[in-house]
Amino acid sequence: MNKIVFCATAISVASAVSAADPKTWYVDDDNYNENYTTAAEYIASGYDGTTPEKAFGTIQAAIDASTTKKDDTILVCPGTYDKGVSNLVVTGTDCGKCRINVHKTLRIESTDGAAKTHIVGSWDNTTESGRGANAIRCIGHYATTPVIKGFTLRDGATDDSASDNKGVARGGGLYTWHDSYPAYLVDCVVSNCNSCYGTFRKGCVIRTLVCGNYATYGSGGMQTTLYSSIIAGNRSPGQSIIYAANTSLAHCTVFGNEAYTAVNNATTARNNIVMLSHTGGTELGGSELSGNVLGGTDGIYQLIAPALGNFRVLKGSVADASRVNGVDGSGLVRPVPEEFLGRDFYGKPIPAENACAGAVQEVAEAAGGALQFEGISSTAGICVNGWKNIKPGTYLFPTNYPQQFLVGPALVSGKIYAWSTSDAHGSFHLPEANTDTLYLMPPPSQGVVMTNTLRLATKEIWLSPDGDDENGDGTEEHPYQTLQKGRDAATTDYTFVYCKGGTYDKGGSFYWGVTNRVYTGARAVRFVGVDGAAETFIVGAADSNPPVDGQPGCGSAAIRGIASGSGTTGFEGFTFRNCHSAAQKEGESAAVGHQGCVMRTTSSAVTIMDCIVEANCGAAANAFTGGRLVRCFIKGLTSGMPAYSDVTLTGCVIENCKSSEYWPTGHGFHCTLRNSGTLAWNYACIGSGGARIRTTTAAKFAGSVMHNYTTYEAGATGYVTDDPLFVSSTGASVRRCSPAFTCGEVPTAVNYGAEYYKYVSTDFYGRPLTFVDGKPVAGADHLGVFELFAHRNFTVTEAMPHITEAVDGSISVPQGERLVASADAGALSSCALALKINVPNGGSLSISLNGEVHDFEAGEHMLNLPKTPSAVELVVSADVGTSTLLALKWNAGTVFVFR
Repeated sequence: MNKIVFCATAISVASAVSAADPKTWYVDDDNYNENYTTAAEYIASGYDGTTPEKAFGTIQAAIDASTTKKDDTILVCPGTYDKGVSNLVVTGTDCGKCRINVHKTLRIESTDGAAKTHIVGSWDNTTESGRGANAIRCIGHYATTPVIKGFTLRDGATDDSASDNKGVARGGGLYTWHDSYPAYLVDCVVSNCNSCYGTFRKGCVIRTLVCGNYATYGSGGMQTTLYSSIIAGNRSPGQSIIYAANTSLAHCTVFGNEAYTAVNNATTARNNIVMLSHTGGTELGGSELSGNVLGGTDGIYQLIAPALGNFRVLKGSVADASRVNGVDGSGLVRPVPEEFLGRDFYGKPIPAENACAGAVQEVAEAAGGALQFEGISSTAGICVNGWKNIKPGTYLFPTNYPQQFLVGPALVSGKIYAWSTSDAHGSFHLPEANTDTLYLMPPPSQGVVMTNTLRLATKEIWLSPDGDDENGDGTEEHPYQTLQKGRDAATTDYTFVYCKGGTYDKGGSFYWGVTNRVYTGARAVRFVGVDGAAETFIVGAADSNPPVDGQPGCGSAAIRGIASGSGTTGFEGFTFRNCHSAAQKEGESAAVGHQGCVMRTTSSAVTIMDCIVEANCGAAANAFTGGRLVRCFIKGLTSGMPAYSDVTLTGCVIENCKSSEYWPTGHGFHCTLRNSGTLAWNYACIGSGGARIRTTTAAKFAGSVMHNYTTYEAGATGYVTDDPLFVSSTGASVRRCSPAFTCGEVPTAVNYGAEYYKYVSTDFYGRPLTFVDGKPVAGADHLGVFELFAHRNFTVTEAMPHITEAVDGSISVPQGERLVASADAGALSSCALALKINVPNGGSLSISLNGEVHDFEAGEHMLNLPKTPSAVELVVSADVGTSTLLALKWNAGTVFVFR
């Protein structure tokens, strides 16, 4: 429907001009017919391209049918144009197959932009390289000056360089034969093209994203003029990304490409940002160079956050300080047309004076003011937030503060065991076992870069409760039975022990005063419950003797869950049951046997992640001693002393856990504690209904919400004492209007300390943390629950009855999230309500209203709700951006908002 509406508008414009004026032609892939190979065949069938309904089925047919007069326009509706082949023949020489052969001066423009309109070539799948006689480039061009605007060019390829005619091996995206007649490629995306010599050969590329292409030479272009374009993530191993004489580039950003040299032998290069990680070569070489900012491997002053696809200049960086004069187009090998000159990548004006280098003029500024951000680097290839070509030594810098990066390995083979991070903010981070990814956050400290080293698994062992320690061999087909056997079989560091679903209640090892279901010692072993915590159980044992001093289950016959030495051990996806420690007699000092009924370790790198700890565990001293808990649900623990000793908890939910008045020594980041004692340090946590808050150190509860505790001691500061508005009696969820979303503090050394950057990762649900003006949301749920809320809010003046409505409420629905909004039927029984919905380009929104599904594409929409809705379920599945819902329509005096 969008196609018809758009093109119908174009008809009225075209019909208003005289016959002598340039013509407008239409193309729609819905009209493609495999039986028509020429424009004449389409015309004979009634599809002559003169109206949207009669649009040609291929772009080539429209080109061939157009007049020889200059400036005919071809409007191309959204679709995938991957049909038809036309050879580019120049003075009798065949220069290879093209999806489109542009041999006239035309304006070829998509109606809906590059994201929805693709010109698709083809690799030669009969060859290992993808290049060969069967390859098809996207666009070929000869001896005219066309403008090609608003397309994605992808999957184009050329023949191999072994051919006698080198023209067939050039320009997998766009090949222009004649120096004096450039084709202008504008507002395009060019990706996954494969050629020997240049993704582009000659031509002029303007406001275009060139990413993920391969060429032996010049994957960013050869003999090409590039203007206000981004060239990122392309590969020309051992050669140059942008190469050859008669090459010029102005206001471009060249980043993260794999090559020996970024730009070589350029005729002109002005006001560009050029960053390249390499082991030799140069960043930029040419005869006329001015106003360029170079990057390289030192990188501390770098200026953009390319891992997010965001190429804004960072305020205070070298690129911001080295302001230049705007480009007037002089000195470029091929002139930029006036309509595109002086505009950056997003079409915004480039200032005539004091312009930023690079393709984007917008400047990124820290929430807390301008400061020098530090970053993350890796000793191995990594992928970050979808960018696949982040090479060893590359620095990733945030555009705001704080900011997380989703980091994963770019491995050809192998399995990542962990990331080891150096410097004062370093730690040992376990990625998700099924995705190999984790969230990392660069510290803000000047001069500090978190350098991460991959630790790869060296061995794999399988366990099953039905396995056999004596006759099994540790393979998936013949697994061992016990956790201890899995550890003992891990003779090398960085071993994965995959545990099938079931109950692990056999075997163990005596250490630290009590039997342990598994003692790992100093070995680096990761135990992974492949079926998750709901189906995989580590079960200790209670001592059946009468309890000592109110310590039921504790005694010499008890069995602890985990004991570990100095190793980097991990447990992921388990439920811990019935784990107990030794009993502590009256007057006896706490010893190792009394401590850590679930986990007792001397290493801060031992991690329990995505696990459940059940109420039937009990300890004389504490449930956890040392180590880390990440995204765990801990419920109903009791102990004679605090449940945590020297433990770091992030994104955990702690429910109905009681302890005595002894001072706990755990660190909590983004945890939610219900009816439970506090930790000694509660950073950005939510606590409700516990005993006293005990601390004599200020700001150790920074950014937290603490509600309904029996005693608040004067030394504890930095928190909000307010009702955190829990939605339910269990779980992590809070209402969106909770003070948890506004009480945070910007993490600094004074409050949160360096530990924040060591340990914070995700919320309880595995989602990235949310920051409001640089302040993290408190608690373990960083999205919250939105409720549809109706209230009366109006005033009546004495002079004239007049209703003053409250400000409209709105929410932004993050990509891929599922939100539930409910309303009180009684409150809405006499009200009319409609939701106004704004879906971004490329996105979509589905609303299930009382079981009836309503789907919305990009644009603004209204959805009328019934008078007594019981629930509205919102599901967003957006390709880009977020969707916004606003409650705008009401009866007099009634305001509906999301809260």
